Amino acid sequence: MTESEYSSSLSAAKREMVERETTAITNQRAHHDCQGVPQHCHTRSPSLLSKLVTSDDPNHIHKVLGVACLMSFVYRFRHAGGDTDGNFGPYPGTLAFLALHLSLNLSSFIFDIPKRRISTGYRIWPKYRIHSLIFCGRSCACMLVQWCEEFWDIQQPCHVLDVLIVLGTCLLADWGSMILTDQKETRVSSSSSSLPVTTIRGIEYFSPAAKRFFSVMQFQATAGCLVGLRRYTPHLAMIAVVQLNAFLMTLSRKNLGAQGLLVTIYGLFLASGLLLGLWDDYHQPNVNVIWVVSTIGNVAAWLRMGPLQMNKYILWASLGLAIQSCRQYSLCHFQNSAGWVIACGCSSLGILALLLEDPIAKKLTKRTSEDKKA
Repeated sequence: MTESEYSSSLSAAKREMVERETTAITNQRAHHDCQGVPQHCHTRSPSLLSKLVTSDDPNHIHKVLGVACLMSFVYRFRHAGGDTDGNFGPYPGTLAFLALHLSLNLSSFIFDIPKRRISTGYRIWPKYRIHSLIFCGRSCACMLVQWCEEFWDIQQPCHVLDVLIVLGTCLLADWGSMILTDQKETRVSSSSSSLPVTTIRGIEYFSPAAKRFFSVMQFQATAGCLVGLRRYTPHLAMIAVVQLNAFLMTLSRKNLGAQGLLVTIYGLFLASGLLLGLWDDYHQPNVNVIWVVSTIGNVAAWLRMGPLQMNKYILWASLGLAIQSCRQYSLCHFQNSAGWVIACGCSSLGILALLLEDPIAKKLTKRTSEDKKA
């Protein structure tokens, strides 16, 4: 290396060293200048992803399961209905689906959430979290029954198990409510003549008609389990509604969406599940029970939510016994017919009256008060 080359390399090294020192001094001054200045001077606002990440799940178990379940829904709904029926069947993949989605609900218990329900907010709380697990497990149990019947080639479905699953779900839900009910939370025993303050009835941010609509949809889902739908697609829709609603509640708790918008999306999920059931039933003439299920769901909703306010154990046990007796003695066929369509229409009018009960009562009260003033 010549003397001139050595001098130039030395000067370049000196320039680099000076630049590093200058940069360090500038950064240090900037840090001191930001002391006492609002936080946004030296920190960025949290991103959407960072708001969803919490210290309760350092290994990201729940998030990985959530993404896996979302991909599972996309795949299954892509093949839902028709002969494919979500690509379910007597295969190991069906059992893997059940294990995956139950694991998602179980992993949610690692999170620390408010102990008491906020009646004016669309947020998850401990009682709803355990109810979410129980009702997701109900649909998984119905799918498992169908899987076992197909795997062992059982020709005669065991519909008694359907009744036991529904009643067992009611028992587990009441047990979960009992151990998680706060002392200050208003609670009425489900065995009394009045309806208990359930996860829907005690919420103040729903209109009365919306709360009744959501409740009726739950009765329809329970009726599908009680009748014994031997199709995977309707139960897939039920699991999706339960788990996606829990995610919507999480978004609301993190202030990542307007409460009204998220509640509307939940209502659309419920309506979509009903439409999917209609579409699946239409494309499967061998099943053909959608009007039967809808009629029984409407009757159950009216008996429970209407003037009688029937005890839910008596309600579902009586309906289950009636269905089993009709099947045993061939008193009626549980397949769509003109009679079931008429019965569904008539029972739907009763449900419509329940949905419009408060608006009509308010109008009558207002008209009465105006007449008195006149």
